[in-house]
Amino acid sequence: MTPKLYHVTTALLLGVGLARAALPFQVDDVRVSLPGRPMVDPEFNDVQHRVAYWDYAGARLNISVAEIDPRTGLLKSETGRDFAVAEDVSPSFKQGRWWSHNGPEWGRDHNGWAIYFTKEDAQGNRQMWRAVEKDGRYLPEQLTKKPGGHCGALISHSVSAVDTRMLFYINLDVPEQDTVAWAWASAPDDFHPLPDWRGSHSIARVVGDHHIGYAPRDKAGVTQVVLLDTRTGQRQIITDEPGDKFDTYGFRAPEFGGELLMMANIDRERLAIYRDANKDGSPWQKIAELRLPPDSPFKYIYSCEPIEPETGVNGVSYFSLNATKNKGTNRGETGRAEKDGSIWVFGLGKVTANRLARRVDEGAVSGVATTRYESESYVGTDEVFIYYERKDPETGRGELRRCRTGIGASGNSPAAIKP
Repeated sequence: MTPKLYHVTTALLLGVGLARAALPFQVDDVRVSLPGRPMVDPEFNDVQHRVAYWDYAGARLNISVAEIDPRTGLLKSETGRDFAVAEDVSPSFKQGRWWSHNGPEWGRDHNGWAIYFTKEDAQGNRQMWRAVEKDGRYLPEQLTKKPGGHCGALISHSVSAVDTRMLFYINLDVPEQDTVAWAWASAPDDFHPLPDWRGSHSIARVVGDHHIGYAPRDKAGVTQVVLLDTRTGQRQIITDEPGDKFDTYGFRAPEFGGELLMMANIDRERLAIYRDANKDGSPWQKIAELRLPPDSPFKYIYSCEPIEPETGVNGVSYFSLNATKNKGTNRGETGRAEKDGSIWVFGLGKVTANRLARRVDEGAVSGVATTRYESESYVGTDEVFIYYERKDPETGRGELRRCRTGIGASGNSPAAIKP
């Protein structure tokens, strides 16, 4: 089956030479997974040009890795099963409740890359596992050993770090005590629970080598973004405004010389950007709010993440996200239950008038309403690509799709202009 290719303009936007030509943007959105075999909750590795994902084999849930062509953003093989990582891993839902929270995640330290995931041990306890590649094979090993249930890791990426930091849920078997903790991969059962985590609206995100950002509720019941120094245990409350805060994430902004900024999705309506302007322990200054276009029928944003958070892309901080017309009702909402979703890229930049809000999925052209969610980015040779999961509007089956963004990976990015 030949995948459909959708176009927004008649101008052709080629991958080769993209960085040197600020051409009009055109939607280029194709299916990359095989029909009837979705690639669920994918995570991308820009350095090794790979994607790790949940791979259903009948009733069994495995983890596979596919290699990516960095020029086209497409899979190198037809099946996308270039490496087998682990079998019979824990699914998102089981026994009518959240079970693993998320799929495989990449982690990195000075020893190289690894894949982290949730899998049950022989006693049925959810545990954190890791798979390291050796001689062309991924070798899985169990990390956490304590009973009580652990799952849903977010993992640090730092080539200079001596160890990898993991963030994951603990005490899952006692619902009134479950919380999030961090631990080093070398000492996975030495938990450090995050202060005041319970009731948070945003799972913590690893920031640099030493800090974690998350959004617990304050005494007034309002979520505020907190920056935790894992070396000292000291916390700094960096926001002081109303609104529920989701998708907290730290990134280094090229617009400010690589300075660490924080982002937060406020009320699922706007992406706020914060900067430590005073550097005196006071709340950070909100320097920008990125929003969907006012004439867009989509009003609420989910799954917001910085693209290339350590460097930005070509002098600009970009963000991937999906948007819906209706607001979800639970804290872990991703938009997967919405019947009409859309995939977007936001750009910060130095010039407010040129800030980017660009829809990149085929629905911008076809007008077809269907579920679109879980946007993820991958930086190829010439361009930034966005991937997302979609329900095929004809069959209802899940599929993974790849979008061009018009954002060049080097030179003068054409996306640093209005869409």
